[in-house]
Amino acid sequence: MKFSIIMPAFNCEHFIDEAIQSVLNQTYENWELILIDDGSTDRTWEKILEWQASDKRILGFTQANSGKPSTARNRGVEKASGDYICFLDSDDYFSTSKLQLFNQFFNKHKQIELCFSDLKTSSENDEVIKSKYLEDRSFLKLSNEHISCREQKEIVFNDSFYHFMCCVMTAIYTITIVIRSDLLKDIGKFDENFVVGEDVDLWFRLALNRPVGYIDEALACYRMNSNSITKENERYMLGTYFTHSTNLLRASAVLSNEERHIYKNKVSEMAEHLGYFYRVNGQRENALKYYKKSYTHKPSAKGIFNLLKAYMLTV
Repeated sequence: MKFSIIMPAFNCEHFIDEAIQSVLNQTYENWELILIDDGSTDRTWEKILEWQASDKRILGFTQANSGKPSTARNRGVEKASGDYICFLDSDDYFSTSKLQLFNQFFNKHKQIELCFSDLKTSSENDEVIKSKYLEDRSFLKLSNEHISCREQKEIVFNDSFYHFMCCVMTAIYTITIVIRSDLLKDIGKFDENFVVGEDVDLWFRLALNRPVGYIDEALACYRMNSNSITKENERYMLGTYFTHSTNLLRASAVLSNEERHIYKNKVSEMAEHLGYFYRVNGQRENALKYYKKSYTHKPSAKGIFNLLKAYMLTV
């Protein structure tokens, strides 16, 4: 079993060595690391070339800056030759046993085409914030009714896990998921129309109507980088709303009436947060736009009051 690890890289000379070293440190050695430099202006590309020269399993490619991790990741998928594909951002890193444990999981549960794990979070200075992020959020307790098989740290969710992702939490993070290559290529890779949330959109499409595996170990570390796109509040909120409102259309066909109601309320709250953000920043038209979307998803007296507050803003 061969793993293709895809790493987009942009101006990350300070962290990329640690990320690459975490792949070289894997106890399982049948892998390839595909590095896609997205038009870096620092020494990132030079570092990639140095690493490529040191190990034939490391493959470097460069492209003009796209500004979207999804573009680099999709190019990496096209270059991948592994049986399974996973992703590592250039400022994060894998635990040494990640590939070994996923190899064991897929060999044991051959019907599973995608599997993810817990993750650790740390500061830029490698100070641990959460040693097991999903455990801290009571993930397994909340998702218990969707578990069909549990053997110590290896868990298989039934095909209703998609419903849990809609109504409770998405749970899957880019650096934690491993996907069978042919499934990823069939589903259609990352949607490059998204600025933020293209990864969550793909996890929804992958999890729809199929069982999902989970390894209850923190097998990757997400570094809370001050340059992270999720720190840009407006873009993050817009991306989150767009992702979930898009998914709501496909979810409506499979969710129960109660689940559909819960999910509509969640999406309504996302739009309401955007409306509030624009209202307090004096952007009347945008505030009205997202308050209207919120009201459409969940008509209420509060929704009408929000619209009135936005309407009364001075132009």
